[in-house]
Amino acid sequence: FKHITLVHGVRLNADLSYQTKITQLQQQYPQLHYLPVVSREPAIIGLDGRITSRIADDSLFAHCHNAVTPDNAQFMICGNPDMVKDTSALLTEQGYTRNRRREPGQITVEQYW
Repeated sequence: FKHITLVHGVRLNADLSYQTKITQLQQQYPQLHYLPVVSREPAIIGLDGRITSRIADDSLFAHCHNAVTPDNAQFMICGNPDMVKDTSALLTEQGYTRNRRREPGQITVEQYW
């Protein structure tokens, strides 16, 4: 991938774990960009609100390093099952499709619990 944006959604700034590891990965892979999204308080870095809200208002995609379209994007969604479901549905409404064995798409999901 030319550009990778790691969107890390958390409730509180204090929940932004793995900062040392993410920084190391960014140094090792310059195409890796990090975008935290904090839903329950103002973000110290990144964006405020839910990931789905930031997709819906295009502010999340505005922070990506190139235009995000079905032709050039892959979404790998992992986490809370409700967030995975809501994010997948929102992306589907915007023209993205789930990856299937016989039908490649742009959305891959993993249920965290």
